[in-house]
Amino acid sequence: MGLLARRPPHAAPQHEAMLTAPTPPQPTILLTQDGWLVGHLVDTIGRVSDALARSQSIGLMTDGGFREVDRDEVLMVIPPGSAAQAELRIAKRRVPVTVDVSATMNVTGLCHVRPGATVWDTWQRSASGFAPLTDAVIGFPDGTTETAEVVLVSRHAAGAGLRSF
Repeated sequence: MGLLARRPPHAAPQHEAMLTAPTPPQPTILLTQDGWLVGHLVDTIGRVSDALARSQSIGLMTDGGFREVDRDEVLMVIPPGSAAQAELRIAKRRVPVTVDVSATMNVTGLCHVRPGATVWDTWQRSASGFAPLTDAVIGFPDGTTETAEVVLVSRHAAGAGLRSF
């Protein structure tokens, strides 16, 4: 079972279940230098990228209890799925990129770039320090891959490992 498989499947809810308990939110997955953390964000309203821009630390309720993680220690965030609000979107170019997140791991996906800007501009201007990649494929050291709708990659983690093609 892959890391992303820990998320509950999207299935049609049963009417009875809807009356008794709301569907629990999907977990957020963080990659730090120390490894993976899976849990639910605490005190986060709106988009995860906006929450990252507002605070220097990330509160995460894991199976083992509350964890506070310094934003600068996070290499990558896989936020819970959400319905994007079309009215908040700005027309952008989608540029395929690959980011080396660590010496043995990479993420390939689409970087959404404003007209007239470069991929590097997008990474450098991110208020949160994280740039979103959509339709992401995460490559692991053992050669396996996982997919995610959106992955937020730290521009500090990317360093010289950002390649567009």
